[in-house]
Amino acid sequence: MELLLLEIPEKYKLDVLIEIYRKSKNITSKNSILFLKYLVKNLNEMQKDQFIKIYSKDLLISKNSSLIRLILSIIEPTMWKGIEKKAKFRIENILIDCIDVGFYNIEEDRTYGKTNSGYDSSLGTWAMNFCIYFDESVKLNGIIHRKCYRIDENTDEVYYVLKWFSKYIFKNINSSYIFNKLITKISEGDQFVEKYVSEYRDELSDEQQKELDGAILKFNEIHGIDLLSDYEIPF
Repeated sequence: MELLLLEIPEKYKLDVLIEIYRKSKNITSKNSILFLKYLVKNLNEMQKDQFIKIYSKDLLISKNSSLIRLILSIIEPTMWKGIEKKAKFRIENILIDCIDVGFYNIEEDRTYGKTNSGYDSSLGTWAMNFCIYFDESVKLNGIIHRKCYRIDENTDEVYYVLKWFSKYIFKNINSSYIFNKLITKISEGDQFVEKYVSEYRDELSDEQQKELDGAILKFNEIHGIDLLSDYEIPF
């Protein structure tokens, strides 16, 4: 891929990208997407700005979820900040609506749910690396809080946001309310929640880490796990 890119003169990289992009709005080939992504990454800042204007127009009017996925799969997350305001507002709301109706079934390893506009909740997962740049973060945070509030009614709702947005939850929202809800589920033996909260242990305060340790002790008792201390390991 690098060799192929080297054959394209600097001043023509944007032209090549636009031509492939225009012909590839419905592509699913991983190699084609990787090449487009590589092309975008190697544009200079002026070329990136020009490309942003092009896909901003598409995002402003397109109802094609495949096109939205394509754009989110090839652009760098930081490029989200440069999108035309109306297009940004429109797509952020589509993605957030998908997150709002999103569920994740552990047994089937499947995301499910559909918006009133017909978008599948799997589309919302593409916001994972972009949501830190959302203008509509207040709306997104409110939905994540609401889904966590309903954790006792339907764990699939919380599993959806934990699977796809746990990094955002612990690095950006950092809500004691959400944390307490998750800690309770760990104490009750929920393995899925324990996995994702433990993964972001370093983002927790000292007090929260102590609470997590206490919840994990209860978790281990439920699952019959007897953890030895470092001094008790026989080697």
